[in-house]
Amino acid sequence: AEQEAIKKMENIMDDDSDEIQKAIQKTNEKVLAYSQEVLDESNGVRPLFPIIKVIE
Repeated sequence: AEQEAIKKMENIMDDDSDEIQKAIQKTNEKVLAYSQEVLDESNGVRPLFPIIKVIE
């Protein structure tokens, strides 16, 4: 019975993994877009090295 519960939980996690991966990808794209915006706005105004290190 315990093994069945574990197997059922693994199946649920596998089903959600595609949705979770899509959400992570979307969030990563937003972060990268914002970091590029900050980098563009900071060019010539602030030292870029610390900003680039944070983006990496």
